[in-house]
Amino acid sequence: MVNPTAGRERAARFHSGVARQLTHHGHAVVDLSAHDAATALTNARGEVGDLGALVVVGGDGVVQLGLNAVAGTGVPLGVIPVGSGNDNATAFGMPRDPRAALDLIVHQLEHRPSGLTTDALRVSSARGTSWAMATVSCGIDAVVNARANRMRRPQGSLRYPAALLTVLPRYVNPRYVVDAGDWSWEGRAVVVAVSNIGWFGGGMNVAPSARPDDGIADVVIGGDIGRLRLLALFPRIYGGTHVTHPLVDIRRARRVTISAEPARQAFADGEFVTDLPATIEVVPAAVRILRQAT
Repeated sequence: MVNPTAGRERAARFHSGVARQLTHHGHAVVDLSAHDAATALTNARGEVGDLGALVVVGGDGVVQLGLNAVAGTGVPLGVIPVGSGNDNATAFGMPRDPRAALDLIVHQLEHRPSGLTTDALRVSSARGTSWAMATVSCGIDAVVNARANRMRRPQGSLRYPAALLTVLPRYVNPRYVVDAGDWSWEGRAVVVAVSNIGWFGGGMNVAPSARPDDGIADVVIGGDIGRLRLLALFPRIYGGTHVTHPLVDIRRARRVTISAEPARQAFADGEFVTDLPATIEVVPAAVRILRQAT
């Protein structure tokens, strides 16, 4: 399944080569791609029972699409990262070169075709239920994500910082209630994110201690940080050193419900998933990934 617009349309260029390589190694290939995400997801869900694996070509958005097709089915997911962010590939230690990633998938299909069990985040709200692999973000990070998705330039990892600079001047921190059952947090915050693998925004290590197979998520709460302090703190997120800031609180939870006033949207793996309130739950071993052990 290919997102043809990912990585400045690099995915479309690799499309036929991926199919040829898999066929060369004895795998029957069914192309489930479509011009829109909803149709591609419908295609994948309709065929998933007959698949030995689902291979997606694109960025984090198409990984999320694939996850929503195979979660809970036992069908393994292979990822060829050609998007602008590729946070899932980073977290799983996958090659950034698409050809090397394809070679890894071919190797895993031969030697470990069932893949490695991996946790995922189940997001439930009034809109229904969906799945996320990496991070569900609900603060300024989500607003910036929405803005970045509408921008044509700059490309790649520079798009997120550029979007932040357009959003920040008029941004006011909402008031959140974050309830995990055995703990809760309430107050104004600039960032609220629930992370399964630790990465978001195209290379930001928002939750350095998050692991994709420990059955628990890291909840990152950046308190009532003002604009200038946020600009100073922002570069530290790439290296994960923001966690030492006194207004950054990282907690752990298997299930957390988040609401905000005024209302905010939640984005997962770079894509809109729902309006708040929403409940995010870690589901252990929800998906199998064609990856090496990390």
